[in-house]
Amino acid sequence: MKQWKFSTNALEQAPENSYILIGIGDCLRKLKRFEQAIEYYKRVYELDSGNRFALLGLGDAFRGLHKRQEA
Repeated sequence: MKQWKFSTNALEQAPENSYILIGIGDCLRKLKRFEQAIEYYKRVYELDSGNRFALLGLGDAFRGLHKRQEA
């Protein structure tokens, strides 16, 4: 995935960039690697608890794992 390669390269330059972390989480979620996606969304949430993209990503990833309580 083009977005994956771009995001992982960019993450090396800016490891706390929320946009990059969300991009990686989104890629992982699309690949159905939900547990890994959750890790990235949680990192964004720790940086900015009001980030709606992190919250939406977390919800989608937890639903993918059939953990509706957490979603």
